[in-house]
Amino acid sequence: MGPLADLIKVLIVTAIMIPACISDWRKREASELHWALMGSAGMVFVALYGGGEIWARGLVVLGMALMLFDVLVDREVGAREQLIIYAVIALLFLIPIVASGWVLRMTAIPILATYVMMNILYSSELMQGGADATSLIAIGMVFQHYPDLNWVPFIKPGSEVFDAMYLFPLFVLMAALIIAAVVMLSYFVALNIRRRDIGSLMFFGYRMDLDKVPDRMVWPMQDVVDGKVVITHGAVNDPSAVQRLREAGAARIWVTPKIPFLIPILVGFLFIVMVGNPLFIL
Repeated sequence: MGPLADLIKVLIVTAIMIPACISDWRKREASELHWALMGSAGMVFVALYGGGEIWARGLVVLGMALMLFDVLVDREVGAREQLIIYAVIALLFLIPIVASGWVLRMTAIPILATYVMMNILYSSELMQGGADATSLIAIGMVFQHYPDLNWVPFIKPGSEVFDAMYLFPLFVLMAALIIAAVVMLSYFVALNIRRRDIGSLMFFGYRMDLDKVPDRMVWPMQDVVDGKVVITHGAVNDPSAVQRLREAGAARIWVTPKIPFLIPILVGFLFIVMVGNPLFIL
């Protein structure tokens, strides 16, 4: 695949991410149709240009389809059934990785590694949003290597082998985290200094009247323990926390916003596409 194919991929991902970001901004959720479309586009590219023999590409595409089913279909499933799904996905990828050529391995390994990594981050609650993790899995299905549009990115990988050592969605995530941290930290500090709300939580949120909390897209950073209002230094994802605070007599509490993280992911994606990975300078 050349620059034209990479440009088509960039346009597909951007076109799908924009409405997803708008939905995330308005409702803090995005339809799973976005990731189904993006993942399906990735399956088409792998089927056509993934390298190796047809049967090997076919197994990888089947594995990608099962990945999409696993992350998109809301269902009740036990641990045993989930392990079976993981085992089938592993086989569908590992057989072509072992038996096929280097080109298909360079395609299959990043997809499988991204799926495993995002599942670990989400299940360990290091990543809160299911749509955030799923979007990165879908991006990984479209991009197994850094896109090269000839004139961008400005920072290019030194070689194909060096490029393969880095997962593209991982560095999109890192860029998104840095962008979100800088923007939110700047906003919190400026707002709290203006309000003269100085304290240990001024870098992570702001104060709000308790009665407004249920109607805003925020999490409390305070809770009630042994009848006393305490600082949690983290988001309290518990709908009953507001009632506990109200009963304890709290009137104004520290909160942290529910960040529409798909927006930093899109900005991070475009940054990596246009600028490149700064680590490639090293």
